[in-house]
Amino acid sequence: MPILDGLGGIRLSFRQQRPQGVSVSQSPDAPALLFIHGAGCGSLHFAELVRILGRERRVVALDLPGHGASAAFADRPDDAELLDRYVEVIADFGERIGLGRFVFAGHSMGGALGLLYALRYPDRLAGLALLATSAVLRVSRALMTMFDEHFDTLPLMFAQSSYSPASDPTDVTRWAKEQLQCDKDTLLADFRACDRFDVRERLSEIETPAVVVSARDDLLTPPKFQERLVEGLVRARLVDVPRAGHFVFRERPEVIVEAILSLEGDPPRGGVTHR
Repeated sequence: MPILDGLGGIRLSFRQQRPQGVSVSQSPDAPALLFIHGAGCGSLHFAELVRILGRERRVVALDLPGHGASAAFADRPDDAELLDRYVEVIADFGERIGLGRFVFAGHSMGGALGLLYALRYPDRLAGLALLATSAVLRVSRALMTMFDEHFDTLPLMFAQSSYSPASDPTDVTRWAKEQLQCDKDTLLADFRACDRFDVRERLSEIETPAVVVSARDDLLTPPKFQERLVEGLVRARLVDVPRAGHFVFRERPEVIVEAILSLEGDPPRGGVTHR
């Protein structure tokens, strides 16, 4: 995996694929696509989508600081600043690798970062793909306690709560083992920062075309969260996905590919697509 010295000298790891014959300085006709993972996760989770979508366009998946193979912040931001620091790292990263105007695809916390990015850098975005996320991400004390006191057994908890009962148990077991891509302190910091996140009053400021993916079996960010998100955004369409949970992009990657491609052409303006 490539490594880049990012903002503040942080060594950032990322995955990248582009159509054969396209050089670093060139771009396919379609805008580049950047995947940003959720709390405690990493770019590994997007490996299949990078492979599929990278046949037709430049696709990048970043490990945020302290996740995957990326180095942690030298001075860990406090909870109130962490998401903003992630956004600045993403912005600097995009400029350094020459993404141009790109589609920001974010899952869960990554979707929250996409909303913050759209508020701060709207001219850099060609679209938003918001996967199993919300304009507000509350985390219960019980959940935080579980993360803190039962960190070693979290993969089992994720297998039970983050995937649809309709998914193949063998796949779920494998995905759950790969779930955590950071240490406990980074995971807890992510979730504390998510608990403070709330942009409900600012959604109408975001004019970037958006597709919002909602999974019917999502227990962490239930479908009503995505419905409210679409209602608040100016140019957004909802994609309703059965037989999928919070990690919908692993369970139903073909739907995510279709949703992202739907951002091309006419921008989304309401409506629901059932998959």
